[in-house]
Amino acid sequence: MEEARRAEEKLRRANEERRKEEERKRKEEEAQELAQEREERIETLISHAEVLFDEGDYVHASVEVAKALVNDEKNARALDLEKRIKETQRKRAEEVIEHRPRKQRIKREETAPIAGKKKPIAPALMIAAVIALLVVSIVVIIELKKSPSVTTVSIAVMPWTSSAVIQEEDILGSALAEETAARLRELNPLNVMDYSSSYRLAHFSADPNLAAFRLGFRYVLQGKLSRSETGYFITLRLVDSLRNLVWSQRFDKASDVLPAAPSEISHEMAAALGAGASANPPGFQAAYGTSNPDAYGAYLRGLEMLQHRSAESTANALRLLETAIHTDPKFAEASAAAACVLARRVDRGWDVSDTALPAAEDLARRAIALDPSVADAYRALGELRFLEGDNRAALREVDSSLTYAPKSPAALLVRAKILLRLGKSQDAIGALSQAYEGNPRDPELLHAYAVIQQLAGKLHQGSPYHLIALNFVDDSTAYLVGPFADAVLLDPELSVSQSERVLAACERVLRARPDDYVTMYRFARLLQVTGKPLDARELLAKTATLLRSELDRHPKNARAMMYLALILTRQGKFPEATALAIKASSLGETDPEVKYKAAQMYSLQMYSGKEKKVDEDKKDEAVKALRTALALRFQLDELVNGDFYNMFERPEFRTAFQENL
Repeated sequence: MEEARRAEEKLRRANEERRKEEERKRKEEEAQELAQEREERIETLISHAEVLFDEGDYVHASVEVAKALVNDEKNARALDLEKRIKETQRKRAEEVIEHRPRKQRIKREETAPIAGKKKPIAPALMIAAVIALLVVSIVVIIELKKSPSVTTVSIAVMPWTSSAVIQEEDILGSALAEETAARLRELNPLNVMDYSSSYRLAHFSADPNLAAFRLGFRYVLQGKLSRSETGYFITLRLVDSLRNLVWSQRFDKASDVLPAAPSEISHEMAAALGAGASANPPGFQAAYGTSNPDAYGAYLRGLEMLQHRSAESTANALRLLETAIHTDPKFAEASAAAACVLARRVDRGWDVSDTALPAAEDLARRAIALDPSVADAYRALGELRFLEGDNRAALREVDSSLTYAPKSPAALLVRAKILLRLGKSQDAIGALSQAYEGNPRDPELLHAYAVIQQLAGKLHQGSPYHLIALNFVDDSTAYLVGPFADAVLLDPELSVSQSERVLAACERVLRARPDDYVTMYRFARLLQVTGKPLDARELLAKTATLLRSELDRHPKNARAMMYLALILTRQGKFPEATALAIKASSLGETDPEVKYKAAQMYSLQMYSGKEKKVDEDKKDEAVKALRTALALRFQLDELVNGDFYNMFERPEFRTAFQENL
């Protein structure tokens, strides 16, 4: 009995020790994760400060640096940037003191009478005057920054929220705000922030209003929504950059007249600001809309769902838009929106069915038949033609869209992709610059801007947009291990400051999904090129074993086969890798990802570091595979994949993705 009791006590102590050890490890892991998150937060703040510094916004750059130093007061990069900001501000202050006050003083001395000369202004007052002058100048610059002219009225419409913190009201309020922003954009001389940026600022910025003012927008429209007995109360406030109330109004809208509310609100507010002339072309007619509250409610919920931008959310949004169409078959805007959603899903690879593109075309044509001025319907047709490879027809459709919505960032983004495809990279950048003015914090646009700059040979100009996008994507870790990891491989300067951050993100993903072979490969290749060959070799071998096991279970998995070919290439096993790639390409004949990966594999194999020369046959195979991939689907992400490193600066690479006019 005593022996059993001792054994039980020993077991209890062992379990207790194990529990304590597990608790200690858990706390250590939590501490490491917190420390990692803190480091990433500091890196983001400093990177943002560097972008602001480069733009000449020294005040806000200083604020971002100060935030970073609060988290790490000895951060060398932050301290260096703080020093540079102070030196620049000091030099500017000295320039003001050197020139302006001295001229004024000379003038006074020359014109004043000889007797009774006034005493000179005290130095303290002089310094105060200079500081005041600088502050006023900075405020004026911020107010006018990026505005086309001093007469332009620039507005950011923030999501309207529920007065009672009810999710359904938040959803409807957000979508109504988006509708109102779209109506305001039709009026002159208004410059309205695209709602996708407003939505991102509201959800990712500590002070969304301040963020909008920093971007150069003079006014912010805030709103609250709540249910009434017959419909909804909408309470609105328009404030300026000094937080002064410029306009306010409360609207009581019955459900059956809610569809007309965005137009009524936009015109009433514009009139209060002395604006309101329509920018629409001759022959433009107001969108048909709907008077059916059920159709409009489904449409609004679909719009809000689209802000989340995932495969699941776009599928849900499409179902809601289809409900709106079935409820009111004459609802042109709902048909156009559904067409755009289908085009996006095909472009992202979220819908690979044969019926998606024909269905999108039918919806777009239906919308145009109902209302020839629905801009999104033409944009959808432009995207469809682009996906089919008919770039000139795509450009005509998108230009038609811009006739009715000349400030549409979404249409300008599609236009930029088409222009890049047509070999007009500078025009593409111009279209993106125009889109960026109205939509400066949309991660999709920021990503495209960064990538197209890279493809135009301007790596360093593209990288800051990746850094900004990181602050506004739904999943920053996924962005770090995806597009950002490729940018780090291609841009040596970005690699120095950001590679450790990407490596840490890869580790986080693999802790959650240990069998994610795509992230394992991306992790290994970054280790390989950042001076950690032993770690890279071990991870490549582990990933190869995982993929061979996957292929034993699913021998026709072309994607897994292609990633194994990439790993074998990085292990120097070219013949085995090439044989696998040929087999994968045969299995995935219509899969663009497989073709892009084949092109990237040949790109890796084409250059011998030891012999310092290019294998022309491998280069030709890379170009051939790339052209095949592009014919299936044009994908910006794949074109700037880090595995194209050897091809990136070569003319053959550019001629492969550019269809010259």
